[in-house]
Amino acid sequence: MLYRPENPIFNARYWNLLKSLNGTEGNVKALDGKQLNIWLTPLLNRVPLAPVVVVFLAAYNGLDERRRQELSSSMSTCLSVFWPISAPKMTAETLQECYGALLCVLSSSSSSLDAGISKLGYMISASYRHSLTNSSNKKKVCSVLPDLLYCEALL
Repeated sequence: MLYRPENPIFNARYWNLLKSLNGTEGNVKALDGKQLNIWLTPLLNRVPLAPVVVVFLAAYNGLDERRRQELSSSMSTCLSVFWPISAPKMTAETLQECYGALLCVLSSSSSSLDAGISKLGYMISASYRHSLTNSSNKKKVCSVLPDLLYCEALL
C-alpha cells in the first residue's frame, strides 16, 4: 500500500504551508505570475509533480473520507498554481500515467467525488488532452480518445 502516515504527500500541513507560500491562502496577497515564476520555476524543474500526483491518486480510495477531502482540497489548491507551470514540461507518457491514476480513482470510487479531486482531474485531463493534441503520434491519440471522453463526462 502506498499510504504511510509519515509520507509528506499525505500530510495536510505541508500542503497548507505550500498554499501560504504561493499566495493561494486567503489571508496572503496573491502573487502575480512574474513574481511567482522567479522562485517557483527553478524549484519545479528539480521536483517532478507527476510522481506526487500518481502516488496520491493511487492511494486516494484507501484514505478515510475526512482525510480524502482535506488532502484533495489542499492539494488541488496548490496544484492550481503549480500545474500550469510544470505540465508543459511533462511528456505525453508522464501525463498518461497521471491520467491512468485518475481513471483508477474514477472507476473504483464508491462515493461521489469531492471538489478537490474534480479540480485535480480537470487539470490532469486538460493537460493530457493538450499533450495529445500536439502529439506527432496520431495513432496514440486515437487509442486513448475514448477513455479521455469518458473521463471528461464523469468530471
